[in-house]
Amino acid sequence: MSWNRLCIKKSKGGMGFRDMHDFNLSLLGKQGWRLITKPNSLVS
Repeated sequence: MSWNRLCIKKSKGGMGFRDMHDFNLSLLGKQGWRLITKPNSLVS
């Protein structure tokens, strides 16, 4: 079974796993936003 098929939503017949590439991009965006909005925060 391919990773692409595992990442299909359960309602559409897949396993509902998250696509790790998309998940990592969203976390990087969130981290970047915190660094921009809270530059003095030690652990953004």
